[in-house]
Amino acid sequence: MSFSDFYATGTVTVPAGGTAVVGAGTLWSTPIVAGDTLEAGGRAVRILDVVDNTHLTLAYGWPGAALAVSSYIIVYNSPSRTTGAYVAERLRELIERQRILDDGVPTYVAKGAGTNAPPSTPAASDLYLVGSAPTGAWAGYGGYLAVATDAGAWRFTAPAQGMRLYDTATDATWERHAAGWVNISPVPTSALGAANGVATLDSGGKVPAAQLPALAITETFPVASQAAMLALTAQAGDVAIRSDIRKSFILSASPATTLANWLEILAPLGAVSSVAGRTGDVTLGTADVSGLDASLAGKLTTGTRSMCIPAAAFTPRTTSGAAWGLVETAASKRMVRTLDFDPATAEYAQICIPMPKSWNEGTFTARLIWQPADGAVGNVRWAVRAACVDYYDGTDNLDRAWGTAVAVATATSGMSTATCYTDITIVTPAGTPANNALLFIEIFRDAADAADTYAADAKLVAAYVNVTLDAVNDA
Repeated sequence: MSFSDFYATGTVTVPAGGTAVVGAGTLWSTPIVAGDTLEAGGRAVRILDVVDNTHLTLAYGWPGAALAVSSYIIVYNSPSRTTGAYVAERLRELIERQRILDDGVPTYVAKGAGTNAPPSTPAASDLYLVGSAPTGAWAGYGGYLAVATDAGAWRFTAPAQGMRLYDTATDATWERHAAGWVNISPVPTSALGAANGVATLDSGGKVPAAQLPALAITETFPVASQAAMLALTAQAGDVAIRSDIRKSFILSASPATTLANWLEILAPLGAVSSVAGRTGDVTLGTADVSGLDASLAGKLTTGTRSMCIPAAAFTPRTTSGAAWGLVETAASKRMVRTLDFDPATAEYAQICIPMPKSWNEGTFTARLIWQPADGAVGNVRWAVRAACVDYYDGTDNLDRAWGTAVAVATATSGMSTATCYTDITIVTPAGTPANNALLFIEIFRDAADAADTYAADAKLVAAYVNVTLDAVNDA
């Protein structure tokens, strides 16, 4: 059994001229003592104090360049290591480790396994398997073996793959695998085939029927004739769908070859035989219901409604407003009026919509139709915000603050002649929406956001504003 004369696990970080050393993946408390030497990058400094598993204090400032998550070694050369008391303590530690890891003893006996908090009054040589979230003196040693010393302290040994441990507290056996400790305790005979135990296998390698709950798995078989139905390999509860007579049958009992065992699945009593004088697949129109057309005349239906607004209906803001654009397509000479939004500076355009009484006075969504100025690829981050002004309310005003903007980034099409669209999810207008309120909507390009990467103008062609109606008219 050999032991290293240095420690090099993990990495260290220390500033140039600094004395505070921070470790990562280190366990310094047990092996390192004051007076040992930290070596890294061709430099060496004595250790003044071991603060904890991941912190050291140097005797003087680090003389070399700053170390950041660097490899290192700590040489065990402290003068204190040559004292009789130190040597005696190390010898006692080696004896304890040898006792635990002796190759001739494959299974070790522990007072507890998976314990996270060390016991307050352990007896010397008591052994524990430390849990995955240890505290107190065991902190940082999850999965290790902890042995109580004569002095009331703890010695820790890293587990080796294949090691076994018997926990006297729970009568369980644990084995160390590559993925961690695994409980390999055998199932007691009393639990075999018993309630709240484990199932067994019969001579055929199957679970006995007595240990299975009652169950039925219904299968459905489309067939084209009675002969095909009677030839099915079916069990009670299976269904045959006869395409020749458009009827379904369920097998009530075995065998499936007996016609009497197949029972027709009947439709409920009083089933509908026709709709509006029609049979088969029926699609109704309003004319099929007497008086429905007259009743619906002049009325709206409730639900979501879309308002399509061309770019020409918007007004660019006086301050930082979008620029008007006019594009004539090359082949069809189609004239497209646009509002052009700059790639470097946020620009804005607005519209005021007098809302009907049938509006539910809630949120809305929008879809922006736009085209890139060229064939370059990138993202455009569009944003929409809104505010409601109640012109019946003398305390309301046109200069009220906007609601929270909702922004979405959409990639360009890569073609200057192709349109793109951006869906804006739920927009909540500021203010208190009311009957016949004025809904102000502002669209802008959030050019300063990192998500906006397209380096040319984005041209707004039109916008759909989707609102919800909760009344059939505006009376």
